[in-house]
Amino acid sequence: MRHAPLIRAGGGLLAALLAVGASAESTATERFDADLASSRVTVEGTSTLHNWKVQGQSVEGYLSIDEQELAALWMRSSPPPHALAATVRVDILVNSLKSGKRGMDDKMHEALKATMHPMITYRLESAKIPMRQVAQEEDADGGRTIEATGVLMVAGVERTVDIPMHVRRLSDHRLEISGDTTLRMTEFGIDPPRAMLGTIRTGDAVRVHWTWVLARRPS
Repeated sequence: MRHAPLIRAGGGLLAALLAVGASAESTATERFDADLASSRVTVEGTSTLHNWKVQGQSVEGYLSIDEQELAALWMRSSPPPHALAATVRVDILVNSLKSGKRGMDDKMHEALKATMHPMITYRLESAKIPMRQVAQEEDADGGRTIEATGVLMVAGVERTVDIPMHVRRLSDHRLEISGDTTLRMTEFGIDPPRAMLGTIRTGDAVRVHWTWVLARRPS
């Protein structure tokens, strides 16, 4: 019986430590949600008739990152960590991609299998700051170039892609992630659209540009 106070005291201390740990964990991660009004994606390609371009502004998703790593990303006095731990999810509504031409849009949405797979998605697998960025600290605009590896799903087909991305702080509460890359439709099982009984053919390669603006979720 004489050990009961010690057990109660130890239990109380353990509970306090768990509470502190839970509190620290709950404040250790910053969450940024997509700002639809400021985000956009552009896809450009070629055909045997002319070049084409489609644009979309339904770029949803979020970024979750440890607050210490986020702070280190902007430090001038010391190099940032080489590797970054973050969770990123991007969702683009296929039917939001528009060229301004109804016939072309219908063919594009059909090729992307919008009915069965209405969203193009991306999830981050890993990210790091390349050594040249560590050495020079930051880009001219105050941002950082990140080497990102993630899984991109288009028309229901997933592929691992390596895409450099540029992260820039717009304010204490807003971030901008931008970049561009070249993809091939056939890599995702997409047959490049054709028109006029096959006499007009779309090129396989497309160039994708994006500007993704995120706002810090209020705590």
